[in-house]
Amino acid sequence: MISFVSICNMALAELGATRITDLGLADKNSQLCSEFLSPTIDQVLRCHPWNCARARASLAVLSDTPAFGFAYQYTLPAAPYCLRALRINEDARYVFKVEGRRLLTDQASVDLEFIKRIVNPAEFDPLLVAVIVAKLAHCLAYPITQSSAVRDRMEKKFIAALSEARSVDSQEGSPDVLKTSTWLDARLV
Repeated sequence: MISFVSICNMALAELGATRITDLGLADKNSQLCSEFLSPTIDQVLRCHPWNCARARASLAVLSDTPAFGFAYQYTLPAAPYCLRALRINEDARYVFKVEGRRLLTDQASVDLEFIKRIVNPAEFDPLLVAVIVAKLAHCLAYPITQSSAVRDRMEKKFIAALSEARSVDSQEGSPDVLKTSTWLDARLV
């Protein structure tokens, strides 16, 4: 069973460091894992539209409008927490911007596809776990070993794990269909 402690222990094993039993303990490795784990997971989740982290929500329009540039604004989902907005209204052509915790667009209604923060490690895909472990080992490498060479080796492992996981994750499901417009159709003739 995958847990946050087991993810930390896999990263520590990559470094040849002492395992931990709890993230709340006072020893150096527990404190470092506690400090680095959540930001590392969020970084990894933001770097690819992982299937296991995808979520959807219909957003409610806010009564105040943006100062300029767009007609509407919406608050990004808080639960589950939105780490990255992917697209709105099932169409990659709709223009939107994220500013702080708000989404700005000219669309009068918004159905958002996004990457959510995962709070239960059992929801992680096994290859995503490998990427998180590799990134965490990279982040912990210098604080634990004081070796730039080890940190650089862990960075290469992270890049390789990320490449493999992205490739496999991208092959699940049907490819997105690009919707065309009359302007685009005319350009293709």
